[in-house]
Amino acid sequence: MSLSLADATGLIDPASFPHQAEDLDVDWLDEQVHWCRKIGGVVEEFTGGAGDVWAGIRDSYDAPEAGALYRAMDPVVDRGRHESNLWFIAAGKIGTYAEELEPLRGKLKVLTGEVETFRSQVNSGVWVTATDVEAGRVTLEPAELAGWYDGAQTGDRVPWAQHVPSAERNESLLAEARALFDQIENARLELERRLRELQDDGIGAPVGTGTPGRYDTSSAATDVSWFAPEDDWFENASHGEIREWWDSLDPWQQQLMITAVPLIIGNLNGIPLGVRAKANEINVRSEIARLEAEIQRLDERIAAPPVNGQSLGGWLAHIQGLQERRSQILAAIDSYSSYLELPKPRAVYGFNAEGVYDVVGFTTKGQVLTFDPAHDAIATYNGPLDKNGDIPDWIENIAIHVPGTTTKMESFDGTDERGYELYAASSAQDGAGPTAIITWAGGPLPQGLDAAWDGYSQNLGGQLTNFTAGIERPAGSMLTATGHSYGAAVVGKAEAAGLEADRVLYVSGAGLGNDARTIADFPNTGDKPHYTMIARNDLITGPWQNDQAGHLGHGPSSQDDPDATRLETGREVDDDPTSPTIEELSPPVLGPHSGVYTPGSTAFKNIIGVITGTEVELFAPDEAHVYKKVSAGEYWEMVDGIEHPDYEPDMVDISDLEGRSNQ
Repeated sequence: MSLSLADATGLIDPASFPHQAEDLDVDWLDEQVHWCRKIGGVVEEFTGGAGDVWAGIRDSYDAPEAGALYRAMDPVVDRGRHESNLWFIAAGKIGTYAEELEPLRGKLKVLTGEVETFRSQVNSGVWVTATDVEAGRVTLEPAELAGWYDGAQTGDRVPWAQHVPSAERNESLLAEARALFDQIENARLELERRLRELQDDGIGAPVGTGTPGRYDTSSAATDVSWFAPEDDWFENASHGEIREWWDSLDPWQQQLMITAVPLIIGNLNGIPLGVRAKANEINVRSEIARLEAEIQRLDERIAAPPVNGQSLGGWLAHIQGLQERRSQILAAIDSYSSYLELPKPRAVYGFNAEGVYDVVGFTTKGQVLTFDPAHDAIATYNGPLDKNGDIPDWIENIAIHVPGTTTKMESFDGTDERGYELYAASSAQDGAGPTAIITWAGGPLPQGLDAAWDGYSQNLGGQLTNFTAGIERPAGSMLTATGHSYGAAVVGKAEAAGLEADRVLYVSGAGLGNDARTIADFPNTGDKPHYTMIARNDLITGPWQNDQAGHLGHGPSSQDDPDATRLETGREVDDDPTSPTIEELSPPVLGPHSGVYTPGSTAFKNIIGVITGTEVELFAPDEAHVYKKVSAGEYWEMVDGIEHPDYEPDMVDISDLEGRSNQ
């Protein structure tokens, strides 16, 4: 187990510990022991009762099929007794783990107190004497020591790392902590191994664990093992096979699958979108409940007094860290709760009684197509669904939007709101057919400077390809894959992995993907229409175009590819020539990069135009720049063509641009 356990200076820091003593909840483990024994007892009681009743029937029931029935019942009774025994064994193994954890928790509590005391002694420097210097206990040169001198004290103060005894003590504490956390982790892994052996021997996985092919068999109310596929089937089955299996189930079996294993069904490509949304409503509620329980544990830790030997400063820093974590969890709860009850009702578009496509109602609940906190995966849907949970056959346009850097699962409600804005604008677009929007982040995305690394897009590209393939698309519909910023690189990686799409749009894109050469190289989308749009002064992704430095940068620029049509970003208010251009939006760096999604802007209308296959405005290239007189008799300034009072947008209908009918 490799842990740093230290702050940025290398000083051991309890805030970097993977666990606090309070996290090692032995009392909770004792409760699990109790419940395992209780379940085992119940199973034993009912199995024994059923066996006795069945044995009594032998005395009064005699028929040709009796022998076969008795032989069929005997294994059932034996299986019940076996299950009961396994639960008692599980209780013993969990109890053993609790016994191993208790002294480790005590050691961690003592160690944390020692570390806090040590940090309070050395964090601001260590006071030393001339004797320390003469004995070689300080590694700074005399000239350097002068900078640490304080006349109010006898001696000089040096950084803890330059004081040999302090550095040695720090290393000793680090070694002790690493050894302790290794013991804690090894105990956990050993329990996991023991329970997995039991699981393989008969006990099903807990409800909602998401382990493919394993089901909760501890309760008849959630036992799906007798009709669900075998282990690992979902991992190897195609989307079509998964859908065929799902459609073969009776309605009550489908509902039981949703209830018993929502984490599997809610994240399984090939399952109808509406079914995934039902399962993920359960998953969202479960995650909220888990986070609320964590809030309660944090409140208990915040209210607890300092441990013996802990300094006031160390205790206050510890409390501050807990409170920050509490605020983060509360924000996540608020975000997840919005999917259960939207802050504002959302319009639902469809055909009214007169056969006109318009707003036909409002929804107060979000539809979540992917929800897996263990893998930071989430996706949402804005649009109608039919009685089977599929996209209706009258939907003509589907878009999958992949967001970029800083996207988090815990605050995805804001990203989902952008997806709704795309849905509402697309549905209201003149000349556009009915549209549905999916907003997808199937795993973690970069949060800062790590956006220069292509590791996230490497992981997400194949996942996006699989997710898209699992969607039951209406015949004749047009699917657009679009990504913003880092999300554009994810789309490029997906194209390289075999993404099936009818149009592709890169918005403020980071690049086509590090392994890509040209759009024409993509196996299934190389001959499909591609569009690209980026502000002229985008300082977030613009400077990194065509950067091929290993895994820094994201490959060729879509702006330079001859198979991509570049669109204009234009103005904040499209039809107002006095409105600021996207390049002028504040803040200076982020404004031009994300301002392209400003509703009503030229850029936003172009995004809608691509998604709906209607009208777009082509980019005004450098050749369209003109000179204007700033002041009579003074000087001239080169400005972008869109700022010229006589500028005429170059508008093109997508159907004409692509050489196909829009019907």
